Amino acid sequence: MPNKRFLRRNTNEYIKLGKKSKKNQKWRRPRGRDNKMRLKTKGHPLVVKVGYKQNKANRGKVNGKELKIIRNINDLKDVKGKTLQLGKLGIKKKIMISKICQDKNIEFINFDPKKFISRMKQGIKTEVKK
Repeated sequence: MPNKRFLRRNTNEYIKLGKKSKKNQKWRRPRGRDNKMRLKTKGHPLVVKVGYKQNKANRGKVNGKELKIIRNINDLKDVKGKTLQLGKLGIKKKIMISKICQDKNIEFINFDPKKFISRMKQGIKTEVKK
């Protein structure tokens, strides 16, 4: 994953450039006579240039390990030596995956199975009391 996020100028100002939706945030080279990004003035966003690319050994890895996105239970089969990230899932699949991960002591970047299960149990208890 890249260290720096290069965005087009004014992405935070206009909806069509990606103010509220990240899929519209794309890189475009700054052109224009007085454009501060093109002039590389201090305090303005960075411009893409040679030298920002990562080494081939580290490219596409997180903390030195290959990234694997988990979208279902079958994705948990071959997880050795990989950094795991949980994709978009519903609550049922999340509960099943978190139980399996608790048994096998599998860790995620963006998800803690123990906390999730404890929150779900507390939520179920409060619903029953009502």
